Amino acid sequence: MTTKPAAALLALALLAVVATRAQPVASPTVAEAIAAVEAAPDSLAAHDTLLRVHQKAIRANYGTRAALSEPFVQKYREWLARTPHSLGLNYGLGSLFYSLEDPRAKPHLLKVVELDPKQAKVFQMLSFDAERWGDEKGASDFMLRAAQADPASPDYAFYYASGLGRVNPSKWESASLEVARQFPTSERGAQALYWLGQRAPTESKRIAIWEQALGQFPPEKFNWTSSAMPGLFDAYLRTAPAKALAFAQEMERAGGKDPKAWADRATLAQAFLDARAFLGAGKTAEASALLDKLPVDRRSSNARLLTLLRAEITAGAGNVQAAYDSLAQRHAATPEDETRTTLAGYGVKLGKTPAQIEADIWTRRDAAVKPAPPFDLGLYTSDQKLSLASLRGKVVFVTFWFPGCGPCRGEFPYFEDVMRRFRGRDVVYLGINGLPEQDDYVLSFMAGTKYSFTPLRGTVAVTGSTGYVVRGYPANFLIDRDGRVVYRDFRAHDAESNLGLQRMIESLLDRTPAAQP
Repeated sequence: MTTKPAAALLALALLAVVATRAQPVASPTVAEAIAAVEAAPDSLAAHDTLLRVHQKAIRANYGTRAALSEPFVQKYREWLARTPHSLGLNYGLGSLFYSLEDPRAKPHLLKVVELDPKQAKVFQMLSFDAERWGDEKGASDFMLRAAQADPASPDYAFYYASGLGRVNPSKWESASLEVARQFPTSERGAQALYWLGQRAPTESKRIAIWEQALGQFPPEKFNWTSSAMPGLFDAYLRTAPAKALAFAQEMERAGGKDPKAWADRATLAQAFLDARAFLGAGKTAEASALLDKLPVDRRSSNARLLTLLRAEITAGAGNVQAAYDSLAQRHAATPEDETRTTLAGYGVKLGKTPAQIEADIWTRRDAAVKPAPPFDLGLYTSDQKLSLASLRGKVVFVTFWFPGCGPCRGEFPYFEDVMRRFRGRDVVYLGINGLPEQDDYVLSFMAGTKYSFTPLRGTVAVTGSTGYVVRGYPANFLIDRDGRVVYRDFRAHDAESNLGLQRMIESLLDRTPAAQP
């Protein structure tokens, strides 16, 4: 191919970017990468090298990624105009678009697997791209073809098993266990067990799965098992505190990752056991002396357990008001049935009516709320806009997302389960796409998944410093009938967090809005 002027322009554009960095240009140079593609256009390795050059430029100036990508796109267009059926050139442009999560990737990637059905890597790309289009069955089928094309790969086997959780849940567990069996030396095997435990429907199931991970994939060698072990400790503390203590001590002695954290967990478990024993014996003073050894980490799955224990100790020592206050503060931020029931019991001891207890909770909530930043955003289904002001008097659930966001897509089924409970009530469910370059995915995603949120076109104003200050995706907010953000930074990933979201929405629905001006 004789395209040196275009190649030179592309090289100059990228070198200008790299030159702004106080680092030497990586080897090979841009011009060398282009020359390698021109010399062997069907060499996938050559295209991968050129893509790495492109990605280096993107990392250096992410805010201008669209402009930086355009010279590459135009170059590939020129090449493909001469040889439209080139496997390598379709792979190169498809990979470029795919790396940008650009909807234009699909036809080029499909062309590659049409020309060579053994391209497992490209089937994986097509699978992830299908998820952005909302085609979950297609995503599963593509990943199965990737696994069939390369059965020795733990990556494709894991992703196929993981995807079954959405399209065929009855087979998800067995497929995940098979990944762990088939790939006993791979992180993917440990990862499969991590997620089986994380999403287990019962405590006993979670413990059994993570104990299997502990035995089969030692935490000192496998990061995913290491990540599961604090959760296993938490589960033990809830169900068998003595076992939690022994486990923490064992992990500390093993001297693996973060032995100090395990020493702290052992101290916590011992204090938990001692406090329960003291309370059972009526020794509240001794139990009170342990309060400092029972810290509450809000990120822990045992935050409620420990908050309730601390309140019980405090009340047992005669300070019912302090116990009441601690639970009112927790329930204000995180509505929970068990916390509410215990709080009500302390309220009765203080002579409070249910209405007074509710007022106390809302006093604490009101102290933390902020006005929701206004917005007037475009719909995807028409040329109309939807403003937050027009929804005054309704509870508004807002999630900031984008089609390429895996964690966002992972939350949607849980959100949908909650929102079904509020059909016909004054609750509005909005999804604001934070990446306009992925607009072309949105309507297809909605049609394929049948999710019920109203998709809106995000803007820099709504996600930026004068808006909702979205620093990562997903970002979730609940706005009350008076247009105030009451709850934020919550997630939904299991039955318990789903119930928490349900209780949040109910708390906003049950409160009478302020009089409108």
